Parts: sequence; structure tokens; C-alpha cells
Amino acid sequence: MARVMPGAVCAALLLVLCSPRADGAFERDVAVASVDAVCCAGAPSELVRLLAPSPDDAVSQPDAGERVRWSVGVTTGELYGLTALRSTEVTVARQASRHLLSLEASTFGSPVYREQVASLAGSGRWSQNAAVGVKGFARGIAWGGGGSEWTGTVDVSAAWLVGGRLVLGLSIGNVGHASVLSSRVSSQVAVGATLVLEDVALLAAVTGEPEFDPSPAFGCELVLTRWARLRGGVRMEPASAGVGLCLSSGASPRPDVDLAWSWHPVLGPSYSLTVTVHL
Repeated sequence: MARVMPGAVCAALLLVLCSPRADGAFERDVAVASVDAVCCAGAPSELVRLLAPSPDDAVSQPDAGERVRWSVGVTTGELYGLTALRSTEVTVARQASRHLLSLEASTFGSPVYREQVASLAGSGRWSQNAAVGVKGFARGIAWGGGGSEWTGTVDVSAAWLVGGRLVLGLSIGNVGHASVLSSRVSSQVAVGATLVLEDVALLAAVTGEPEFDPSPAFGCELVLTRWARLRGGVRMEPASAGVGLCLSSGASPRPDVDLAWSWHPVLGPSYSLTVTVHL
């Protein structure tokens, strides 16, 4: 029964907290749904993983020493059900008990309009109860006829562990306020909290961005079994909701399969499929 009640709370949030509205996708930095992002709330997930790891994550435990785990993931997805808005992403990550490094490359769109992103991210514990992260991006936009333009952006984040279970987080996107094609890249500031319990994590956050109303968001992650996790979340501005399911075999090398769906009341559904191999 303890595991059923949080699931019911997640379902209620998904059904009640959305209201119809559509905003410009580029300025809001909207992306295809992914299991990690489907909650849309809380402290940065990689910092939560370092400060409050799940019991089955032996690498992230404080006493894990110098144990290191590599992973390679491939994500494919489609935004709003449009073939012209398909995306592909490849991620390589190196995780240890006190730090996490990742390299990502992604492409999104069609030959008419395409966004390409490469990023390098690092996060680590500043102390036993604090962690920081930095992520640098090379962002490019290309269009039919061979034209293109690139820019660089940097995101920073920090998180603090309170009482052994509550992680408070702060994220600042596009610190230098870079722009591409005379259009400013999303410069969001988000504050959030993640409460990590034995079988459920509860998340809440507020995101602010110039020229947009503040965007509150809520989410939860429910441990169904040792090999299955269910995630769900809602965001108010622009209104959207999503669910995700992560399946893990527990073997080594261990392939994980992530399925995620998100809904926009005006623009429709998006989906993604991620396969990650932990080496």
C-alpha cells in the first residue's frame, strides 16, 4: 500500500495541474521528452544522484571509494508527433562516488531547419552535503541552402543536502546570455527541491525567464520494483505533463531502457526511447 499511494498522487498531479497554453518552443528551450527530464522539477538530477544516491547505486554511495562506472546511451525521439522534429542524442558518461562527467551530441529537426548541440558537463561534491555542476554547450542552427550559425553557452548549478533526504537546488542557464541568429538562447533560472524517500522521490521547482511568467513544476519518481521506476510530472507555464518508465536488467554490462511521453494540450504528444549500457 505504501507504494500505491505515491503513485496515486502522481496520477492526480498529472490530471489536475495542467491548463492549456502554448508558447514559442525555441525561446522556452523545449526538448523532446526524456525520462530524466520528465519530472520537470527539483534539483539537477546529476547532483541529486551524488548527494542522495539510491540504495542500489553502489557507485554513488559515499563509501564507494574510487569505483568508476562508464555508460553509453542513445536517445531517439519525436516532438509533437512531427517527423520534421525528430531528434537523436548520444551520451557518454563517467560516474564515480564524488563526481560525474558526461559528453553529449545531439541533432534535432530536418534538412529545412536543424539544431545541433554538443556539450561537456562535469559535476562533483564540494563537500559531504554540497555539490556543484558546470555544463558547456556548442549550439548550432542550420537551414536549407547550407547556411548555419553557432554560439556557445554555459549552465551552472548547485545543490545542498539537508537532513539526509532533502536536496535543494539552484540552476542558471546560459550564464553569458548568448544568442544565435539574433535570438537569445533560453536563459532560465530555476530553484527547486527534491525529497528522496525509500520508495519515492517528490520534486517541486519554479523556473523564471525574461519575458515569460514564472513556471512552477511538480514531479515524482516511484520505485515499482528493483528493475522498474515510474516517473511523472507537470509544468504550468507552458502547460505540459509527462510520464516515463525506466527498466533495468541489473546485469553487467547492464542495458537500461527508458520510455518517456509528454503531452502539450495544444501541440500534442512527444516521445523518446533511450537505451543505455552501463559498462
